[in-house]
Amino acid sequence: MKYQTEKGVDVKVAVDMLSMAFDNQYDTAILVSNDGDFAPAVAEVQRLHKQVVNADFVPRLPSHLSKSCTSTIPLDKKFLRPCAF
Repeated sequence: MKYQTEKGVDVKVAVDMLSMAFDNQYDTAILVSNDGDFAPAVAEVQRLHKQVVNADFVPRLPSHLSKSCTSTIPLDKKFLRPCAF
């Protein structure tokens, strides 16, 4: 299986989170990532009075990103079990 690396996807996600928050298109963003580079974008979104929930696979220690977000969703077996068919 071949994998491709997408360039600039994280920048696009951050720009979309910010522009959509600014345009009042959502109240809560769910960010599935463990990349601490998103923390400044999260802070700006929160400054616009929006919630940012960090969803990440466990077990992990709390990351810079998860500490920056409003709350977290652990993507563990209990959470994912209903998603499997």
